[in-house]
Amino acid sequence: IVISPWISSHLYVTSDSPRTILKAIPDAYSRSVRDWDVVTEEQEEQINALSLQFPFPCWLRVKRGKYRDAVAYLFDAEQSNNFVTVLIPPRDFPYEMPKGSVALFDPSRLPPGISTTDVTRDGEIVAQKYKGEEYYGGLLKKSFHRYSIELVAIPHPDDIRLHIQAGWDTPFTQKAIIAFSKLSLRAGDSVRLHTPDLNGQICTTQTTLVDVERVFNVGDEVRVLAGVYQGVEGHLVQKYEDNYTICQAGTQQEVSSFH
Repeated sequence: IVISPWISSHLYVTSDSPRTILKAIPDAYSRSVRDWDVVTEEQEEQINALSLQFPFPCWLRVKRGKYRDAVAYLFDAEQSNNFVTVLIPPRDFPYEMPKGSVALFDPSRLPPGISTTDVTRDGEIVAQKYKGEEYYGGLLKKSFHRYSIELVAIPHPDDIRLHIQAGWDTPFTQKAIIAFSKLSLRAGDSVRLHTPDLNGQICTTQTTLVDVERVFNVGDEVRVLAGVYQGVEGHLVQKYEDNYTICQAGTQQEVSSFH
């Protein structure tokens, strides 16, 4: 819970007295408490009915535990009983993996004679199940308490690389990549428009960054922001669709990257 000394807000707590609550508040924030109000039983029922709802779909970051700092995809719009269901790259595997591995579940690595069962929806296979766990494209379906996760507006592409690799909700992951690329846009950069009337046309940015996608041209000086070649700087010497070849500054070696 974040308490702002400038913005008035209400914090509902069940306690035996205001003094007990005040002792639990860090000293830096204790002065921000202005008034104490006791709610009636009827008001208490209304307050308990309130729930934090995340938009669907969205990206969420785990704040604690084994999956701390991992970014997950909200799998189910239904958010009841204070838990939300997400798709997240697994960190435990039913086969040998190096310690600390984060990867997609690979059923081909299961011991001989052991296999998964199919999870179907509307007659279509959508996932695989093994020892009670469900895997969608290799991503683990897992539930977290809603207060142990937080909303991520624009995830770093490296944080969702396994979601991209799994091919899960490609349009939504592509939007996240485009949104991240917009963070580095500057006036005069080439962009591709995605408005209904000008879809696909290329122009240069002015002030608005809505409905645009960054476009790189051969000869542009670039720096890789994510992936294996993160930090590499050089000039774009070749491009084909979303594949780019960069000539590194200094070494003159060429490396391939993706948009």
